[in-house]
Amino acid sequence: MKIGSVGVKSLDFFVHALLASGILYFLMALTGPQKRDTRGGLSFTALMLGGSIYSIGYYFELQSLNIYHVFNWLRFEYISVPFIPVLWMLFILQYTDRAKQLKKFAPAALFIIPTITFVLILTNDIHHLFYRCLTLPTTNPLSIVLLEKGPWYWVHISYSNISFLVGSFILLYSSLQSGAYYRKRFFLLWIGSLVPWVCMIIYLLGGSPMNLDLGPFGLIFAGIITIYNLHRHKLFDLLPVARANLFETIQDCVLVLDSQNRLADMNNAASVLFGVDKSFFGRPADNLFNIFQIQDPLQHDSKNIRDFLLQSADSRNSIACSYNSGDGIRWVDIRVSRLYDQHEASQGCIIIIRDITESKQAENLLKIQRDLALSLGNAVKFKETLDLCLDAAIKVSLMDSGAMYLLDETEKVFRLVCHTGFSASFVEATAHQEPERAGIRLDLVERPVYTRYRDLGILPDEAGAECPENLEAVAVIPIRHDDSTIACMIIASHTHKEAPAFSRTALETIAGQVGQAIARLLYEEKLRYFSMHDALTGLYNRAYFQEELLRLSKSREYPITILSIDVDGLKPINDNLGHIMGDTLLKACGEVLRKSIRSSDLAARLGGDEFAIVLPRSDTSIGQKIADRIQILIENYNRKHSELPLRISIGIATAKSDKKPLKEIYKQADDLMYKNKEIRKKRTLHANN
Repeated sequence: MKIGSVGVKSLDFFVHALLASGILYFLMALTGPQKRDTRGGLSFTALMLGGSIYSIGYYFELQSLNIYHVFNWLRFEYISVPFIPVLWMLFILQYTDRAKQLKKFAPAALFIIPTITFVLILTNDIHHLFYRCLTLPTTNPLSIVLLEKGPWYWVHISYSNISFLVGSFILLYSSLQSGAYYRKRFFLLWIGSLVPWVCMIIYLLGGSPMNLDLGPFGLIFAGIITIYNLHRHKLFDLLPVARANLFETIQDCVLVLDSQNRLADMNNAASVLFGVDKSFFGRPADNLFNIFQIQDPLQHDSKNIRDFLLQSADSRNSIACSYNSGDGIRWVDIRVSRLYDQHEASQGCIIIIRDITESKQAENLLKIQRDLALSLGNAVKFKETLDLCLDAAIKVSLMDSGAMYLLDETEKVFRLVCHTGFSASFVEATAHQEPERAGIRLDLVERPVYTRYRDLGILPDEAGAECPENLEAVAVIPIRHDDSTIACMIIASHTHKEAPAFSRTALETIAGQVGQAIARLLYEEKLRYFSMHDALTGLYNRAYFQEELLRLSKSREYPITILSIDVDGLKPINDNLGHIMGDTLLKACGEVLRKSIRSSDLAARLGGDEFAIVLPRSDTSIGQKIADRIQILIENYNRKHSELPLRISIGIATAKSDKKPLKEIYKQADDLMYKNKEIRKKRTLHANN
């Protein structure tokens, strides 16, 4: 028998489906307590329980035998019916992390009208504000009651529709803001809620067969979708509820890839890093990672980033990479976490890219400083030490040029000791930075200066003067020791507009290391100098003279001529005028000898009034020329210092080969010197007589 267009058997199927739906909702409600620590978990449980009450209540209402039983089941249904739309809206607010926008007592206020509705249903026999009249026709195969609605019924319907529409609007808005990975969940939630609402609208407009309440039947379809959403899309796993506040604002770059390595979602940081927007969703993400270079390929089996993404199995696997950001090299740590379903099948992965540039820079700075300290401890040559320091300073500053200037305390100028990255013309122009000379004055201050080269104050004052070398950033760092400036380090760049802030402390630390190294080397050089030189005259001493004789005796620099020189009358001067006057005479002798010899020759003070000159590759005639030159310089000196004239005796001997030891040659020169001294004495006595 047909009733309208719907068969009795079909009705029986759908009616019994209501009971199954109610049980299904009850089972889903049982999972609610496990989700209480999750946003929306509690409201989801209440919503599922409400759907269960509504479906089971309507099932028994349709099976009722009289109007009394019908109305009792109707009251049972309204334990949940007024609250379901509000629970739906509250669940969406919590699930999308918008519940915090509600004021403290707002959630409780949302339940005021549903609570009034429930009370009015229980007391409808007294006031008939909800239902004016209930009639149970006997012609229907089911107990489908005809309801004459009261004024509060329409208040209830209006409030329910508003609650549903608000929740749906929030859900759709959140869906548009999320990636494809989360959009499926939102879409299924919205479809699942839309079906019961459409069924209710059809019922209110009178389009329902036999005046059936289609809402519970819509819940059947909604329940199926909810189960699918829970198990297939992990409704409460990787919740998007914190996305607006966490996912989008997190400083790390986060990408979500599906099982085919297609981009499913990403946050703002990742969008900025890779230069793509949401239109890239659904495309293969492999090419995005081509900007990275693996820093330690020997520590990984992966040949490239793509291999690492495919092979990485858990979040403990990470890889350090670098890329060019346009402002310089930056370092990142890439970590992959796989996503699996309940069958352990891969559903994709989450990739977290953390910028580790600062820690990497700090690590590199420490390594450079440590290596420099070790190198300085082994360095013995002055220029080698400064080259090491300059190279370290350029590395830590990420600049490309530099120079070291050492203060010449005698002439009060800063002399260029070493440089790198500058042209030959620039080096020649700045080899001597004289503080008093306008135009290239080098300002050395107590504190470092970080500025642009043209603002340093060392360019000519003429208008339109070009910046040499096209230098941009420059760091001028004084090198100090014992509270005084002893040198200066200049680090410059042709590309950077300023010295990186992170490197400035390291540069100043290196300057301190340079200061200590220079002081140590100067001290060691001073010790070496005094070990080989006479402190009074600055000529070489006896020890060095003897070492040179030994070296030259084994060389091929023959003939070698030796001059033995003695200052005449030094003892009477010391006795009568004092040792200060005697020292003055010795200094004058040392200066005369220094000016008389060639760069390849050696002059030494052997002790007291004894001096010697060694002339490699020189015969006796050259020795005599040197002796004549000495006498001319002495005459010039005596004309200026007649009060304390300088007089010396000289003996000359030559070794033509190594057959005779040079010590014997020196002895011959010394003997000749004493003979000449005696001859000079006799001539002086004869002249006085």
